[in-house]
Amino acid sequence: MTRGKVLLIGLAVLLLGGLGQVCFQAAGFEGFSAGIAAEALLVVIVVVWTSSYLFRVVTGPDDLHGPAASLPRGLRQTGS
Repeated sequence: MTRGKVLLIGLAVLLLGGLGQVCFQAAGFEGFSAGIAAEALLVVIVVVWTSSYLFRVVTGPDDLHGPAASLPRGLRQTGS
């Protein structure tokens, strides 16, 4: 992942947090409560996203195609 993509993801999370706060305020939360609810939702999203990434790392590649797909898992070279 390039630095540019990391910065774009960070910007997207920042904007998502601001949008979440506005949405929670529109839903009836007041002031700091809306911010705390938006932050809690973002934390849950980041934890689920990270967990799914770690799950894919631990379980290994399962989307191989071609000759490597027929090899036993221990003999495959993933290029990482």
